[in-house]
Amino acid sequence: MANIVVPTGQRVLTVPITVVPAGQAFSASVYLSSDSAGLNSVAAGSQVTAPTSTGVAQNVALPVAAPASGSGLYAWVVVYVNGAYWGTFSQINTVTIGGVTVGQGTWS
Repeated sequence: MANIVVPTGQRVLTVPITVVPAGQAFSASVYLSSDSAGLNSVAAGSQVTAPTSTGVAQNVALPVAAPASGSGLYAWVVVYVNGAYWGTFSQINTVTIGGVTVGQGTWS
């Protein structure tokens, strides 16, 4: 996994999330970790309720406050479908688990 660097302060990670079949309720959040395994969370964003799934990729903006650590951080996206935990996806490659795909996000 590549080490990413984000500026300190409020940031948004916009990720394409695909939930199949269409018509499912889903939400997601992002957290930042100091390690590549995602075990040491240093910042967590709030859970964002996305529009009902369409069966194709939908861009979801996930806010998080990046700490003033000055070091590289790893980003992880947590997805819930119909209120149930579905998976945690690293932000280095497109990962597919079951009927959910989370693509590579962009920071702003």
